[in-house]
Amino acid sequence: MDTSSMNATFLNHTTGIVVGQDTAPIKLIELINVRCPFCKKWHEDTNTLLMKLVLEGKLQRCIKLYDKDKPGLDKGNIMHRFISKTDGPLAIEQLTSIYNTQDIWGNLETFDAISNYAKNELKLEEDYRKNFSSTIQQEATAANIPFVPTMVINNYIFDQSISLEDLLDLLDK
Repeated sequence: MDTSSMNATFLNHTTGIVVGQDTAPIKLIELINVRCPFCKKWHEDTNTLLMKLVLEGKLQRCIKLYDKDKPGLDKGNIMHRFISKTDGPLAIEQLTSIYNTQDIWGNLETFDAISNYAKNELKLEEDYRKNFSSTIQQEATAANIPFVPTMVINNYIFDQSISLEDLLDLLDK
């Protein structure tokens, strides 16, 4: 991913789902869309490690649910409405459940069907906040971040293709 035109200084560590202590020395920003298969892979490959660091007080995650006006990803925009915006640990559980069923709800034909799936099958409650979504979109636009997933640690921008070894090196710095 070419990050040369991106500027992470336009992203904050508060607008998003915050998981971990404010005093954690490492701050990670994750721009994701739950319909994106690469975001799913990022979650599957790194969530255990990242949550271990969160529990140790070493890492704070700021997960930004990035609503994209793109065919296919727009289905993720609907599912974003059902993820807790205020309870970080609950949001992580919900993300795992959503990613585990991505092939099911992601292939539903209508937005109403996706919404009903979230309510009836995943037992999620709607937590839609228009300002939450629009603020994240404005941040991403200002930072010139067009892709999901995009992650940032100390203004270093990367995507899900980072090796575990490189991620660990980045987390150690």
